[in-house]
Order: sequence, then structure tokens, then C-alpha cells
Amino acid sequence: MIYLLLICLFSTDQQKTPIAIIADKEIYKEDIANFTSTNEYLKKLVFFKIAKEKGYDDSVRTKVEGNFSENLIRELYKKVVSKSKVNLAESRILYRKLGKAFKVKLIQTEDFKTAYIGWAEVMRGKDFDEVSEKYSSDIKLKNKKGDIGWVRWDYYPSTLLRKAFRMKEGEVSFPFKENKKWNVIKVVEIKDINLPSYNTVKNGITDHIRQLKVKNLSDRHINYARRILNVEINLKGLLLLFTRMPASKGKIVSSRPEFKPEDMDKVLARSAIGEYTIRELEEAIKRLKGAPPFGKTEIAKKFIEWQVIYNFLTIEAKRLGFHRRPDLSREFRSELINSTIRNWKAHEIETKINPTDEELKNFYKQNKENYRKPEKRKVYAIEVKTKEEAKKIKEELLRGKSFENLASKKSIGPGAKRGGLLGYITKVARGAIGKEAFRLRKGRTSNPFKIENGWAIIKVTDIKKSYIPEFSKYRYPISEDWKKEKREKIENEIFEKNKEKYGVQILTKTK
Repeated sequence: MIYLLLICLFSTDQQKTPIAIIADKEIYKEDIANFTSTNEYLKKLVFFKIAKEKGYDDSVRTKVEGNFSENLIRELYKKVVSKSKVNLAESRILYRKLGKAFKVKLIQTEDFKTAYIGWAEVMRGKDFDEVSEKYSSDIKLKNKKGDIGWVRWDYYPSTLLRKAFRMKEGEVSFPFKENKKWNVIKVVEIKDINLPSYNTVKNGITDHIRQLKVKNLSDRHINYARRILNVEINLKGLLLLFTRMPASKGKIVSSRPEFKPEDMDKVLARSAIGEYTIRELEEAIKRLKGAPPFGKTEIAKKFIEWQVIYNFLTIEAKRLGFHRRPDLSREFRSELINSTIRNWKAHEIETKINPTDEELKNFYKQNKENYRKPEKRKVYAIEVKTKEEAKKIKEELLRGKSFENLASKKSIGPGAKRGGLLGYITKVARGAIGKEAFRLRKGRTSNPFKIENGWAIIKVTDIKKSYIPEFSKYRYPISEDWKKEKREKIENEIFEKNKEKYGVQILTKTK
């Protein structure tokens, strides 16, 4: 019986207790962990409700949802590339390749037939240099008789490099194509390269292999999406896009199209997930805060295709349930609330905060002390590690030696290169140095005293008294302070006025 009672008491103690209520929704301490007070958190929720009722969320929702989609795709990307593991054998193989250099000669032609003829002549015993000079299409290569020098393994190897590293010394390759050219290569010589030890470069090599795998996995995923989507660009829609580009004297003057209301449902592309319209393109341009140069057909096509793939990746991320993750959901709601409130404030509060010159002057008179500048003292310092060093320097100073010269030679402080000059400092600056400086009269030098990392001797050469800046020279910060006070007053009035409407109740006082 006692055991059951203890369980009951423990369970009751563990239950969460709401600290506030708004619109019949209970608020817990955990909800406001990042806010200064319960009142401020409730104020934020009230402002969001007011702003939402007035439709201020409509103009920010597209951007916020776009950012949420980006977060979902980012999480999907992490899931895809999380498979990119690197094993010890891979890093050792790459290390061995980096430790080799291949001297290579090349025959490069515009077509397979010419490359094949050159290859056949080499195979029949003709000199590779002469054949390259005879058949290569590149003038520089002809003049060098095909010699492209020593090649080393690269983290992003070309087809030629990959092929060379699979060949033996003296071997000649069959013609192969790369970058629209046909190539025949000969490995003339292979030599070893001195590298740091494997353990020294292992981490760097592993990171590069991982990056290559990440890129490969990511590209494969995108290409897979491209294949199954089978995006078809609607030429009529594309033509409409071009006609909506602002132009002057036949030349496009802006990359951002100017669509008409009747354009919004026009189709730009069709794919396995449906139609992609001008409305969606307009939203994408807003989200990206700009657009590519749509006047170029290929760029426009690629941009539209990528947006379709982007939408597909968002759908895939949601299918995997990323949108239900508490952290991403909280981030989305928080951004929506903050963006909506900012939009509402910009239109309904900031427009009311325009002080007159008279209001600012009155505010300045009432708050003059808030703008007072503290006294500052020009300080030179010699900083050393031990008390004994400081005592010896003090003795040298008493014998008439220059403070600045001693500081330049013996100080380990930040002002050493400037003869010990620290500049004008306040009483709270530089810890013990600031305090000691404000004990000294102008022109006086201190005795050695303890500082955080050793000992110091200082000299005060000038004093700038505390003062209050003139209104004309401090108008901007005064204006900002006035606006802040006015803003807080308006916000508090709005909150108090709407507390009852939204059923705001504070049940427990908290920070």
C-alpha cells in the first residue's frame, strides 16, 4: 500500500504544471525557455494572433515555407550522403596513387577515324612523336610532338588520367573520347614521388575521398530524380516567359520577368508529379530573392527543371516524415511567427514612430545622464612576468631612464611596439591596469602592481574628463532610444488591450 502511495506521489510530482494560458492553450515553462519572461512570450503570441487575423502572414508564408522546404531537402541530403563511408583500403590505395607520376605523350584528334589511323601506325612500329605531330589537331601539341609532361593523380581525375594510371610503362592505349576529342596516349615513364608518411596525410586523404563519395551519391540521387520525373518543358510557356522579360530597344534590361495575373496558371513544364506553372516560378523567384538570366533559353530550361526536381525532393522528404520532426516543426512555426510579427509591426507600429525635433530634445533633457561619456586616461604600460623584473625596471625609471624605451625593450604587453602605449582607457578597462590608472595623477608613474598574467608599471600622461555630448552631435542614438521607448509603450498598450480578447492568464510567476 505504501509502495503504491509513493508511486502516486512521484507521478503527481512529475506532471507538468502550466504557467500560463492563451486562447485555452496551456503554456509550460519549457515553451518559454529562450525568452526573458512569461509576459514577453505571451505578448509575442498575442501579436501573432493579431497579425494573422489581419492577414500579415500571407505575404511571408511563401518565403517561410520555402525555407522549410530547404531544411527538409537538407535533411534528405544528409540521409543520402550518410552512406558515404571510407574504409582503410580506399585511403591507402589513393595514397599509393598520389605517390606516382607518369610521363605521358598524346595524340589528340577531332574524330575517331583519324585517332584510329594514328594508333594503327604506332602499333605497326612508327615513332609516337612523329604520329602525334602528323595527326594531332592542336597546334601546340603538334609542336611538342605529343609531349604533355608528367601527370600526377588528382582528387578529381580526368578520363585521360584514370586511363594512364591503369597502364604500364611503354604501353599505348586504344583511342578513347574525352571532352569531344579522341585521344591515344602512351606512358613513357613511371616514377615514385616522395610523400609525407601515410599517418601524416591519412586524415586529409580520407576527407577528400568522403567528399568525392558525397558528391557522387548526391549526383546519383539527383540524376535518379531527373530520370523518373521526365521533365518536359512546355515551349509555349517558355515563350510567354521570354515575352514577360522587361526590355528596352529589343534588349532585356532585367532578369526578373513581369507577369500578369492571367499568366499565373500557364504551364511551364510537365513531369511525373504534375504541372509546373508560372505561379510556382514566381514564388521560387521571391524565395530566392532573384532570378537567373531568363533571356537565355538553356538557362531558363535548366532553372525550371531544377525547380521541378526541388519540388520532388520536398515531396520525398515529407514522404520520409522529416516534416514531422519536432525540431524542424518548431523551427518552421518560430520563423512563421517571427516573420509575421515583423511584417505587422513594420506596417502598424513603425509607421507611428516618427519623432519631432522637439520630442527628441525633451527626451534628451530628461535622459542626459544616460549619454554621459566616462572619464578616460592615456596610459603607457610595461608588463612583465615576475615581481623581480618589475622592481628592476622601476629602479631604472627612478634613475631617469625613458619609460617608452624600457617598454619597447622589456614589456611583453600589447603596447610594447608603441613604447607601451595602451591609449585612452576607462576605469573598467584592462582590469587592474584601469583601476591603477585612475588612482594616479596626470604625469605620475605607478609602483609595480599585480595583474592577471604577471606584473605591471604604468604611466598616465593625459586625462579626458567625463562629459555629456551635445544634442546635435548625438542625435541618431537619441532618436533610436526615443523610438525604442515609444515602440515598447505602443506594444504594451496593444498587449494590455487584447489580453482579455485572447484569454491571456498568467498562472505562475516566473522569470
